[in-house]
Amino acid sequence: MATLHRTTKADVSAANPTDRDIRAYLEQYPAGRFDEVLRQDSRWEVFYHLSDMRTSILNWYKFDAEAEVLEIGGEFGALSGMLCERCAHVTTVEESLFRAEAICQRHANRSNLDVYAGHVMELELDRSFDYIVLVGMLEQVGGGSTSLNPYIDYLSRLLPLLKPQGKILLAVENRYGLRYFAGAPEPHTGRPFDGVNHYPKGTKGYSFSRQEVKEILKLAGLTYHQFYYPLPDYKLTQLVYSESFLPEKNLQERLIPYYPNAESLVAYELDLYNDVIDNGVFEFFANSFLVEASLSKNLSPVIYSAISGDRDRGRAFATTIYRNNQVKKTPLYPEGRPSMVQLYKNMLDLRSHGLEIVRHSLERMSLVMPYMSAPTLSKYLKEIVSRDSAEFIRLFDHLYGLILISSEQVSSEQSAFRPEGGDQVDFGPVLRRAYLELIPLNSFYENGRIIFFDQEFVEENYPARYVLFRALHYMYAFAPDAEYAVPLNGLKERYGLKEAWSFFLEEEGRFLSNVRRHDQHEHFYRWTRIDYERILRNTEEIGSPKGVIEPAPVTDKIRKVRSVQLKLLSSLLEVCEKHDLRVYAIYGTLLGAVRHQGYIPWDDDIDMAMPRADYDRLKAIAASEFPDSYVLQTPEESVDSFYGGFMRLRDSKTTGISRIDLGRSGHQGIWIDILPMDSCTRNPQKLKKKLRSIRTAQRLLYSRVYGHEFRQFRDMTGWTWRGYRMVASLFSHRQLVQRLERAITQLPDPTSDYLAIFTHYNYYQPLNRSDFEERVMLGFEDQTIPVPIGYKRCLEMTMGKDYMSYPPMEQRRPKHKGIYHPEIPYQEFYRLFFDLFGGSDGKQLVIFGAGLMFEHYMDKHGEKHRPDFLIDNDSAKWGTCRQEIPVCSPQKLADIATDNLHLIICSVHYRAIEKQLQEMGIQDYRVYVQDVDWITRDEEGESR
Repeated sequence: MATLHRTTKADVSAANPTDRDIRAYLEQYPAGRFDEVLRQDSRWEVFYHLSDMRTSILNWYKFDAEAEVLEIGGEFGALSGMLCERCAHVTTVEESLFRAEAICQRHANRSNLDVYAGHVMELELDRSFDYIVLVGMLEQVGGGSTSLNPYIDYLSRLLPLLKPQGKILLAVENRYGLRYFAGAPEPHTGRPFDGVNHYPKGTKGYSFSRQEVKEILKLAGLTYHQFYYPLPDYKLTQLVYSESFLPEKNLQERLIPYYPNAESLVAYELDLYNDVIDNGVFEFFANSFLVEASLSKNLSPVIYSAISGDRDRGRAFATTIYRNNQVKKTPLYPEGRPSMVQLYKNMLDLRSHGLEIVRHSLERMSLVMPYMSAPTLSKYLKEIVSRDSAEFIRLFDHLYGLILISSEQVSSEQSAFRPEGGDQVDFGPVLRRAYLELIPLNSFYENGRIIFFDQEFVEENYPARYVLFRALHYMYAFAPDAEYAVPLNGLKERYGLKEAWSFFLEEEGRFLSNVRRHDQHEHFYRWTRIDYERILRNTEEIGSPKGVIEPAPVTDKIRKVRSVQLKLLSSLLEVCEKHDLRVYAIYGTLLGAVRHQGYIPWDDDIDMAMPRADYDRLKAIAASEFPDSYVLQTPEESVDSFYGGFMRLRDSKTTGISRIDLGRSGHQGIWIDILPMDSCTRNPQKLKKKLRSIRTAQRLLYSRVYGHEFRQFRDMTGWTWRGYRMVASLFSHRQLVQRLERAITQLPDPTSDYLAIFTHYNYYQPLNRSDFEERVMLGFEDQTIPVPIGYKRCLEMTMGKDYMSYPPMEQRRPKHKGIYHPEIPYQEFYRLFFDLFGGSDGKQLVIFGAGLMFEHYMDKHGEKHRPDFLIDNDSAKWGTCRQEIPVCSPQKLADIATDNLHLIICSVHYRAIEKQLQEMGIQDYRVYVQDVDWITRDEEGESR
């Protein structure tokens, strides 16, 4: 089994919550298959450390099977297991003891793995190594230094650990990578263009240019090296080019860039590669570098590799090109060997039917073929479509003819393709074996001949036109200009595809989803989607004069939320006008009125302020003045929530729940804030005493109300928080609110020139009293609102002297995280998500979802609320048991009377299941909340 060694300088600091979660997943899934985790956990860090796609940076590389490997920076061991499979022994070094222990857990069955917790320079190793692997490590060793010396020194000190014929495999980011010119956040700082600008604000890690890497290698004594260019990067590699094999145009046919954070993009890199390649500067702009460096000339013969690491292990391959013009397609896992044999048989079958194929042989579980210098048919068609449309059409006629002879035909009655609603559609001839990749992307064009390769996918008894559909679909997807020369509709008509097209398109979605495992990789594919409207807005904003910005788009949901807030504001102003109460717009609402004549484009609330006497008067009369659905929420009445000590006017027919208040009782409708302004003493000692009293009272209230939510209040240590909780338990909620109010209103000073808002947590906002002696009216959306006469000075004091300028992009965010719905009462959300077992007595308890979240449910509630059976959409689970509870088809629900059913959804895909249940006529169910974050993310996505 794997062996752990601990050095004296191992990092023993506490792990962050995400690291703890990742280690828990490793413990929960000792077999190392994390599909269920990746399906449900949307965090980039989790995907990065647990996805098989991580190994694609090196799983194509030909390691010596007898080699000794030193891996520096093992993280959570994403590469360690793959290295153990391919080499005789692996020594992994990880500075964090927590992560080093996790590596041992993850690869406990590896007898050829030693894991060291500590720094590599401290190790007294009794061996030298054939390979030293540094993936994403070199950037960190200099602490962000822009001098190359720390990196040169580091590599120099590693050389004694390298055998004379040994190699260093070094993967680093390129700070001039095309994605960073397109505006992606720099990986070390999180700020766009930081690397391009040479880190003007400093950095903890330093990404290199290609020339800098070459200089580092040269001065470290690594004379021989070759550069590889992993795309889209070294983290989730799909393609690997090299100095000897640079990409041609049309990368979009093979490459899927991804962006965990795409908010700052000003261009899409896939749209730029053709020009970069045309101008011969791809090597400068490659997003990442993988360098093989050695003291000898013995370098890898591989010059290119395409890795399908996103597929199931049974269909994951690496296709590599060698310097000797040989191509090998090799399974990445033993599970892929049957597919490789079948692929070889497919090629022979096609040849027997008269199709020309690239010459193939099966050698040691690799499919071997010669490198073809001819263009792909796809490339050739793109080149000719504009100048010779007749030839373009002739070649598709020829291709369809080859598809038709690729297999025997069967009767339409035997067709396995029977889509719903397609009974009257003519899908054309049916092939006994339909080879789905008889398309331009998987064929060469040489001297008028179409020569096929890599025919992996076959459907039994499928329409020949489906194969032709795929050929046309991808041709026009990757060559949109073809539409101008040869309209696609004409070809649909020519080949009888017009009625069948939509059915084939739906089938293609299903096929791709299965091949690329969209269910497991849902979050990855979400990171691949590009919002071109967002890109356009970003570029327009950069080009706008200072202080000018195009208004942010307002969704229908945001518009409705604001409509509720504006009605609340109108009601407040009417009551204040009726009773001669002073009220003023403050903070972002005041700034919005001055700068935008309405909401700040990214703002999501309304703030109003009142002098203390008027504030208290409003509190006293509210019950009889506001409409029945409006509630003036005061700190005294809010025993299950607390937000500092001011009032909120809420609409109880809506939902407005802050993240911290999810699952709590009390009024939770959309609101506007009403803050009291109190006298502010001029005496510094008295003010300090007052602020200390306020902070103590607020902490007591927060600790009483939010109990275990210590992480929300990082200004206190855990022991301090527990101390406040203990003291708070001695008082009632009302007593603590009264204590806070006394603290805020104590030490009045009528002679002071200042007022202040004291209800903020851990700070107070001073205001000039004379600014509020009168008011003026300013436009705000479709009404006018009162603002202080001295609003300019007020804005300078609250927002800064440069208040008319716009903040940085990263600060233009709504500040209130939670669930907001203008048309659904908050009581419905509470029942759906947090009243899990309400009304369940005497009913059959059923869980919908037999995956990872079900296990979490059982750990928490299984003893008291054990389900009678489970429902799951995965037919492979039907008839099995989880924790001795049977798993059934959704049709099982039809056997239970709705008044005898208590159904709980246990899945991150609860929205899709809700729709499914409603289509089945089931309206009453609950949703189990394993993690508040994904509920707020989904609901914010809908409601904001």
